[in-house]
Amino acid sequence: TFCKLYEDHANLNIHLSIKSYLYKSVYNSCLNEIKHQKVVSNYADRELLDFYFSEIVQTPEAELALLGEDINNALREAINKLPERCREVFMLSKMEELSNKEIAERLGISVKTVEIQMTKALSRLRKELEWLLSLIFFVNF
Repeated sequence: TFCKLYEDHANLNIHLSIKSYLYKSVYNSCLNEIKHQKVVSNYADRELLDFYFSEIVQTPEAELALLGEDINNALREAINKLPERCREVFMLSKMEELSNKEIAERLGISVKTVEIQMTKALSRLRKELEWLLSLIFFVNF
């Protein structure tokens, strides 16, 4: 504001107090900057959408690969949020495809404890990933 004031000092015709003028100048400069940031943001969003629609939507394989990657990342994050024992039991069950009895023997716990840990893991994953079901439904229909 002071730079503008100095640069345009020959053209200025201040009718109010200098304090009021400076306040209004700063206020208007802030509003202009906010408007400018919105324009820049909209432009960046449009660029992203243009890229998405021109490159990804035109190639369904790329869109499916991107979606698959997002789903895998979400699953990985949700599994990592599980408590350690739940995560360990879940990984042995789903990734290594061990039975509850085999998991119990490997970890030195009862079969009932394995069942309880799997129930906890699946319940937490359901809560964590419920948005994913909506996404999958939306993409398929």
